[in-house]
Amino acid sequence: RLEGLNPYRRVIPSPVRCRDEFGSGKKKLNAKEIKKKKLRAIEEATDDLVISKVTESWAKIIAIAQPSS
Repeated sequence: RLEGLNPYRRVIPSPVRCRDEFGSGKKKLNAKEIKKKKLRAIEEATDDLVISKVTESWAKIIAIAQPSS
């Protein structure tokens, strides 16, 4: 049986597993793990948003504080 040695017969990954942005694609994650990863991703995104907003606010405050020459 030379089936396994055929170089033209490649394993095509399922599109669902390729699309899964939270899973590694190799290992199927259970619902709890996916939820945890989603929450972590959301937290990181909101952190970035807050930081950018704060930076923006500080830029405005500094602009107001500096007397225009």
